Amino acid sequence: MPLATKTKIDEKKVKRFKAELPRIIQHIDQYFLKDSKFIGGEDVSVADLLGVCELMQLFPVFEEEIYTSNPKVKTWMESVREKLQPHFDEGHAVVYRTRDAYKKIGSSLGAQLW
Repeated sequence: MPLATKTKIDEKKVKRFKAELPRIIQHIDQYFLKDSKFIGGEDVSVADLLGVCELMQLFPVFEEEIYTSNPKVKTWMESVREKLQPHFDEGHAVVYRTRDAYKKIGSSLGAQLW
């Protein structure tokens, strides 16, 4: 049995952390991407990759709307992904598979999808 199916999701923690995300997304928009296409300027840097990978953790659990609702952050995420193809998708293959698995088992963990 996969480890994820042994523990129920703590909805109080999820709500608390989820409530902080809009402020974090706004900070990425207004501070890190203020005057440039990427965090480090006009080309992708390690900082961009790390930031995008952190936000990609929302994708498997169907919460990407938290960052896609911000046009600048959404464009930045798409630009990083496009710039790093095909390696980006290869590196995130497990993230994409996890989304498929979560769709099947999320409700058994106490998750509320959509």
